[in-house]
Amino acid sequence: MKKLLKNISIVCATLAIVMITLVGLTSCDWFKKEVTYTATSGFYWSSDAGATYKSGTKEYEVGENVYMQLIVKVDSSSDKNEEIGVTLTVPYIQDVVSKYFDGQVITPEVDELNHTTTYNFTVIASNNAAESKFVFKFIPTKATDITLKLEFDDKISDIYDKQNTVTFIEKTSE
Repeated sequence: MKKLLKNISIVCATLAIVMITLVGLTSCDWFKKEVTYTATSGFYWSSDAGATYKSGTKEYEVGENVYMQLIVKVDSSSDKNEEIGVTLTVPYIQDVVSKYFDGQVITPEVDELNHTTTYNFTVIASNNAAESKFVFKFIPTKATDITLKLEFDDKISDIYDKQNTVTFIEKTSE
C-alpha cells in the first residue's frame, strides 16, 4: 500500500511539473501565433468642395480648391485593437490643410530642405477594423505634378504602401 501511494505521489508530482512547464511554455512568445496585417487605402479627389469624390480625375487647375479624401483600413489577425502609425508625405506646396474626417486638424511637419510636408497619424488595426477617413485641401499655386506617398509603420509590409500622383495645370482661357 505504501508503494502504491508512493507511485501515485510520484505520478501526481510529475503531472504537476508537466502542467507548470506547459503553462510556462505556452506563455512564451515563440508559442504565440504571429499577428498578420493587411492594409487597404485609397486616394479620392474632389473639385466640388468635397460633395463628391472619385479616384479617376487627378488634374486640377492652379488656384482651384482641390480636396483629397484618404481612406485607410488595417485588418489584423489579433483580437486586440492596436494603433498603427501611418505617414503621408506630400511634396511641399503652399496652402495644404488637413483634417481627420471629424474635422480635427492634423498638424504637419514641414521639411523646407527637402520641400515636403509630412502628416503622421494613427489608425486602429483589429480583426474587424473600421475605415479611417482623412480630408486634405490643396490650393495649388503653380503648375506641377506631385506624388503623394502613403507609408505604414514597420509592422505592416511595404507592399501596402502606396503612391498617388495629381497634376495641377495652368488655367485654360475660355
